[in-house]
Amino acid sequence: LFKGGKGVLVTATMGLILTPLVFLGLFLVFVLAVALWRYISLGSVTVAVLYPVALDFYFKAVLHAQPSGPILLTSMLLAGLIVWCHRENLKRITNRTENKFSFGKKEPVDNGVKSKSNDDRRSGKKKRTATCPNCGAPYNPNHSKCEYCGTVNSDYYED
Repeated sequence: LFKGGKGVLVTATMGLILTPLVFLGLFLVFVLAVALWRYISLGSVTVAVLYPVALDFYFKAVLHAQPSGPILLTSMLLAGLIVWCHRENLKRITNRTENKFSFGKKEPVDNGVKSKSNDDRRSGKKKRTATCPNCGAPYNPNHSKCEYCGTVNSDYYED
């Protein structure tokens, strides 16, 4: 259950199928970028920007051919689309509010929603829980459903 990355994954899979050597080189760049900066989105954008350059280099150095205009144009359009789709992530990175990648345990996010307590149970009032009961994602009161698994927010109510 993940929210983003599907477009980058499809583009990377296309690169793997069409040009495995370019994919391998850019995958190594992605791993190094994420290890260095700890931002998945920044690694994705870095590789997207380098994709047309790597493709051009691959054609000239390995295939000893000039890449066709449509191939380079398509690679540049894909790179531009990935950068465009990550513009909010890039703003958060600039503002230092983007989540960093970690293999460790995630720190709980304080989103201002109180989890149910004994007082809530005794009062008989329905209160929202702080996390989605289906996937455990933090509850966002500004959305009508869970951003991760799609559970409708009315399902967050406890009796």
